[in-house]
Amino acid sequence: MSELRYLRFTGFHTRGTKQNKKISLQSILCISGGSEQLRSEFIKELYNSRNGGSKRIQLVNENGESVVQHILLAQDRNKYLKKHSHQGLFFQQRFQSAYADIGDTVKDVIYSAQQKFHFPDFPKLLDILEVQPLLEKPLIQLSSGEWQRYTFMLNIIKKPDILLFEDGLKGLDSRWRNNIIDLFLSGVLPVPTLIFTSDNVLDEIPTEYKLHLGNQYKETSGGDPGISDDLRDLINSYYSSPKNPKVIVRMDGVNIQYGTKKVLQNIRWEVKSGESWKIQGHNGAGKSTLLSLIYGDNPQAYSQPVYLFGRKKGSGQSIWELKSKISYFSSDLFQYFNSKKSGWGVIQSEMKTPHIESNMPAEELIFGLADYFEITEHLDTPFSRLNPNVRRQVLLIATYLKSSELIILDEPYHGFDNKTIARNNRLIEYIISNSNQALLFVSHYSQYFPEDIMNKLVLNEGEIHEITIS
Repeated sequence: MSELRYLRFTGFHTRGTKQNKKISLQSILCISGGSEQLRSEFIKELYNSRNGGSKRIQLVNENGESVVQHILLAQDRNKYLKKHSHQGLFFQQRFQSAYADIGDTVKDVIYSAQQKFHFPDFPKLLDILEVQPLLEKPLIQLSSGEWQRYTFMLNIIKKPDILLFEDGLKGLDSRWRNNIIDLFLSGVLPVPTLIFTSDNVLDEIPTEYKLHLGNQYKETSGGDPGISDDLRDLINSYYSSPKNPKVIVRMDGVNIQYGTKKVLQNIRWEVKSGESWKIQGHNGAGKSTLLSLIYGDNPQAYSQPVYLFGRKKGSGQSIWELKSKISYFSSDLFQYFNSKKSGWGVIQSEMKTPHIESNMPAEELIFGLADYFEITEHLDTPFSRLNPNVRRQVLLIATYLKSSELIILDEPYHGFDNKTIARNNRLIEYIISNSNQALLFVSHYSQYFPEDIMNKLVLNEGEIHEITIS
């Protein structure tokens, strides 16, 4: 599109101040800073501007005249799950082969769109975005990174002038984050403008392609009090002191396969109590499948040499016994989780395991952590009415407080600012150093890992690429 286009802000508020600004729209625009709610609000206002429905953001030409654009808003995975919840979609269904035929496949949706919009170079687009291997997968079985590539393809087929994508690079590994940025900046993908939000300030994107909505990405200042002495005392009285390590997880040549696709190959790995591990790998490397063998939602674990807490999985321990010993949080769990309880009620219920007597912390410790994360005022609010970041923090508090021998955190920080990430990591480091719990922490972002994690497992194409033990 040859005509220059601009975004004009008239009265868009950030942190109590108004922006009156006009910026040129180029091939890509990354919106960061502010809160997740503010970034989402910006995208919605911009989407409404397509038909004159926004008084705060307008698309204009060089003369300040309104311009009409074909604007698309990409559907994120969470909204898909909510939209189709009546079909009985459930957490970690993608690891259950019995449900492989439920719902539309990537091919169903992509080819239907192609029949309607007749996108030129369709095979080339399949190849560029590496969607060809995903065609036979039901949408419910896509990983977060695979969902993003599928979504980019689906919307590019529709030939928009502007593609809006909240958290457009979320869930992508570093290779694919760079690929998407390069493909749009170079004009290889035929969409004039991609506008997406990010909870990270992305160094890969030149400054002229960024819009910053606040200053929340400043490092934690001296105004952050850290963990108080009183809170440390409550933590120390609740968690067990370090003991002689025992083996929590052992995999002795694990192989997982779906049809002809080998997802994990000859995995030999051991985790002892008191150890903390980074788990890394590209999209599709097998990280989520590996964790599903431990947490109990993958039926193939029972036919594999997987040993948990000293016993082979399936040798007599009930699923509830295993879950009582594991605290688990993932972005998938967060997307599926729903409750009519208050924030306080969710913390209380999620610390318990059904059919198992649970050791519960003192209420003072729960309130102490709520104060530490500055969410005390939200505890009486219905969980469904809380903003996403508060909901995420509520579930993470329950994860930290559940009496367990192993904590698993799979991409826990999406949407959090640096201050909140620093507070979570400081707490995790203190808990791990003063207890006998083991920690498995998965992220595509190296800056998200707590500093005290020394052990590392890296997967590549389902195989162990690297093991580093401190």
